[in-house]
Formats: sequence, structure tokens, C-alpha cells
Amino acid sequence: MNAFAYRLLSHIKLVFEESCGVVPYERENAETAMSARQFYTRKLADNLIRPMKEQHRNEFARGSGEELKDKMRALRSSSAMTFNVLGNETFTVRERHVSQEYAFLPGSYRVAYEYQLPTLRRGAPANLDALLTNGNRAIACEMKFLEWVFGAPKPFRDAYHGREAYRHDEAAGTFMPVAKQLEARGFVRYDYAQMFKHALALYNACAEGGLPDVTMLTLLNVVWEPPRHSAILTGDDLDWLAEASAQERREFEWFAEEMQPVGELFERTGVGFSIAYMPVSHVIALGRYPIEEQGKLRRYIE
Repeated sequence: MNAFAYRLLSHIKLVFEESCGVVPYERENAETAMSARQFYTRKLADNLIRPMKEQHRNEFARGSGEELKDKMRALRSSSAMTFNVLGNETFTVRERHVSQEYAFLPGSYRVAYEYQLPTLRRGAPANLDALLTNGNRAIACEMKFLEWVFGAPKPFRDAYHGREAYRHDEAAGTFMPVAKQLEARGFVRYDYAQMFKHALALYNACAEGGLPDVTMLTLLNVVWEPPRHSAILTGDDLDWLAEASAQERREFEWFAEEMQPVGELFERTGVGFSIAYMPVSHVIALGRYPIEEQGKLRRYIE
């Protein structure tokens, strides 16, 4: 771990403790200053703002990332953030401010985590972080915490450039040229290949009757955005994070632009398809939470 990563994780830990309280960590600071394990809670429950219902434990257990075994105890875990923000069984969107957030309409959305849908004829399925459904409307969420800070986007596997790998010829005819255009863009932060795969999996579901009641579908990026002020991060750190966040947003716009032909393909199945980007703070502002949970969610805002 380099010094910048240590300061950023220390900031996240400080905000966590101010919002949720001090808990036992897998390794304490004094044991080894730069160990990432001082940013893991010893117990999963300490990294969650409410107990997780059994049905959702089963969903996370079926996912490909083995989140419950280790990863979800990390303070930076996007899976923990997903559950903490969206909750057990339903995510309720308040009436006010909704008109500003076109991905959501007011009401209660049924939540399923680690929702799996096939992408190609062979290979592992796509794992949506969460699928929210409300009547004929569905929102497929991909949640990002620090992935865009520390990671770089991976390129497509060769199979995505081969027509024979696709489950539907019409999908191959649209998605293959889009994949080529995306690779030519030169992404350095935005996880374009993963989002492309999610869009393909959602198309397959619509074409094959896997989402039978859905007529409006949004593929939504929910992204943690960096603080403007910090007691730990330096001015240079904050400037770098602000520029990296702006680059992530710019690259999302590239992705959305290149994916326009995919939206037209969805329309042929009778489904209106859109792609959106939303800071996690905006999603939290839309949600209805008990008072005791509202303060704990500050960990993702400050």
C-alpha cells in the first residue's frame, strides 16, 4: 500500500468511526502501519448498518465474488455499500426531489442482490450488484466505491468480438461494433467492459423473457465521490481525486454515447432502455431510512 492509499483509507475509516462508532478491526494500527487489514472489521455485522436478512445472505453467497467470506468486511467494500444503501427487501424512494433523478420514480422497489444473467453462449454470467423492480420498471445497479480510484478498466475478452459467441444474432450485430468503438476510446478509469456485459445480459433477459413485466429498464452506475475537505487527505490528494472523479464522469459520457445503438435494439423487444450515472449521495438523499440509519450513511457522503 502506498502513502496515498493509506491516507485515503484512513479518511474513510475516520468518517466511518464518526458515523458508526469505533469497532474492532482485523488488525490494529499499531501492529503494522501500512497493513490494509486495519481497514477490515473483524465481524461483518460491524460493517453493515442493519442486520442482513437470510434471503440476501443467500444472494451474496451465490455471487461469484465470495463477498461474505472476506471482502464485505472491508470499509471500502462496494458490496457492503450496496446493501447499506439499498437495504433489506425494498428500497423506498421518497416523493420529493425525484423529478431530478430520472432513474427513479417514487415508490418501493423490490431488491435482489448479486443478480445473475447470462451474457454469451458460454462462460460465467454477469453479476448485477443489485436489481431493483417496481411494477414495469427495473433498475440494474452497478455500485462503485474505490474501484475507479485504484483500478484500471479491463479490456474485452476475444469472445465479445466473435459473432458465434453471442446468444442472439441481432445482439451480435449491434454489440460487436459498439465493443470495437469502446475499445478505440482509450478508457483509463471507467469500467466500460463490465457495463457493456451488464447491458448485454439485460438484453438477453428481455429477449428471452427473463424480465417479463419490465418495459422501462435503466442500467445505473452508483458511484462514491471524493470529499471536498478532509482532516487526513492533503490538498494535492483532494485535487487528484477531484480530477480522477471528473475523468470517471467524462468516460461515462463516452460510454453512454457509444451505447446509443444498444438502446435502439432494446426498443425492438418493447423495452425502453437508458444508462445513467448517479453519486451514491444522491441515491441516499432519495431513500427513506429510519433515523438511526441516516447518520450511519454519512460514511458514504463525507
